[in-house]
Amino acid sequence: MAVVIRNEAYDIIYQDNKPFQSLRISSPQLVEEDIQLSESFGRARMKDISFDGMLFGYGTIDILENIHVEAKDHIATVGLYYTLKGDFDITLNDGEVHRYGRFSNNLVYNPSNTETISLRKKQGIEVIGLNFTTAKFLELAANNSSVLDKYVEGIIKNQPVFQRSNSGMTQRMMQVVQEIQQCTFSGGIKKLFLQSKGLELLALQSEQLEQMTGRTVKATKVSVSDRDRIQYARELLIEHAQEPLSLHELSKRAGINEFKLKNGFKQMFDNTVFGYLNDYRLLQAQQMLQQNISLTAISDELGYSSLQHFSNAFRKKFGVSPMKMRKGF
Repeated sequence: MAVVIRNEAYDIIYQDNKPFQSLRISSPQLVEEDIQLSESFGRARMKDISFDGMLFGYGTIDILENIHVEAKDHIATVGLYYTLKGDFDITLNDGEVHRYGRFSNNLVYNPSNTETISLRKKQGIEVIGLNFTTAKFLELAANNSSVLDKYVEGIIKNQPVFQRSNSGMTQRMMQVVQEIQQCTFSGGIKKLFLQSKGLELLALQSEQLEQMTGRTVKATKVSVSDRDRIQYARELLIEHAQEPLSLHELSKRAGINEFKLKNGFKQMFDNTVFGYLNDYRLLQAQQMLQQNISLTAISDELGYSSLQHFSNAFRKKFGVSPMKMRKGF
């Protein structure tokens, strides 16, 4: 992938003409690459894993000044993109600008192979992406979903296809992303595991798009401006998970009334505001159990009123106690 990085004045401050290895992504062999960049404008620690027409890429980025990253691939791909922390803008070469906020996701086909990513000064940006070669995507998507058929049609007509407004990651999407990042397998088993997770993410994305299409017909459409406010409300919800904001305070800070927040949140994330927060905290607890953090510390860290309250909520969600799940790791 050829990369040119410019500062706010659009002066070139970094350039890498390393070609995208199209044979690598199509190879039946699993290929892994660790990518590290440390410059005055920022740092990046990324991992690429590719095989059989699929490329997984994930990691963290620290941006030390506002920059614009111009990226060009030698082959067109269909990409699933997830923002776990931070935010950024992507501009396709036709001038279309897409904003990616925290916990947003989108399925994008860009036939031009060229895009510009605008990153504001911020540390701790965390992203994960899954790219399919067009041949692989056509193999998986053709005649399987009315939503995915739009992408198939776009590929055939060489036209860009994407969601005008990003979706929010569901709890299951978050789980699958965590499973990919924490994969401990190697060799052929790792390839099989990642392949299954990649297909699951595509299925989850397709399901979400189908549900959104159905809800648009049945329910009052959430405006673009309200979607942005609800996305921001979700970010606030997660940031204050230890000491949750009230619905009134959440709606006030996000600049949207409580009725719109409750109904729009349900439409966008298929969960209530505090049902979403509960699921998020318990997924965090599941991760912390693997790190041998004490149950009391987990309960306190995630804002539960008591260890018993935490244990009861955990058992209700996963069907086993925290201690039994820890023993199963």
